[in-house]
Amino acid sequence: MSDQNRFREGLKEGTFIPAIDFNMAIWIAYLNCVDVKFIPTHIDYATTVAIVCQLMLPDWEDEDYRKDMSAARGKAIYMLRAVTNLLHRRKFFEHTEKVDLIG
Repeated sequence: MSDQNRFREGLKEGTFIPAIDFNMAIWIAYLNCVDVKFIPTHIDYATTVAIVCQLMLPDWEDEDYRKDMSAARGKAIYMLRAVTNLLHRRKFFEHTEKVDLIG
């Protein structure tokens, strides 16, 4: 029996188990930094930013990111700017498909 099936064995029928991929984890952490609380927390802003910084994979880091992080000198708002710039360069914020939520 797989670990996933063993985990589901004790759950009630119809229990929803969200499938959060890495991109979604980054979105949740990033949005928590700009105070859109999807997961309410009782941690301070610097810790919230530190979490999103830790999600940046080492092979994503470029020279600009390292320079921005060095210039941030541990100040959370500037660290978030470094992450934002890195994600923008990696085209993380681009939408490949437009969805009309009104119509």
